[in-house]
Amino acid sequence: GGITAAISRKTGLLSKFAYRGGELFSKPLMPNFWRPSTDNDYGANLQKVMASWRDAGAKAMLLEGPSVKKNSDSVLVSAKLAICGSAAELTLSYEVFAHGVRVDAKYEPMWTKGIAA
Repeated sequence: GGITAAISRKTGLLSKFAYRGGELFSKPLMPNFWRPSTDNDYGANLQKVMASWRDAGAKAMLLEGPSVKKNSDSVLVSAKLAICGSAAELTLSYEVFAHGVRVDAKYEPMWTKGIAA
């Protein structure tokens, strides 16, 4: 073991991760939806059209949770975030074991629920 993890009640993000007392994160583990622009992106002006996604992870808002479920060999923490205003929801799950943390993310655009962004 020797793993210590902390999930922020305010943001729902994995904010601390330590092994044997040594902190491994300099800042919270944040979702990232941006990639470097390509020539095709510039041709379609996507660097401006899709600019709201550049900071979508940093601007995410906690909708639900974090909720905690204790299992026999792990602790599961889940949180739901609003992404890009309310264009999508992101459900983050952190399963903390004695030997590490498994992170899962489920992205769901609001249009799939019949809601226009």
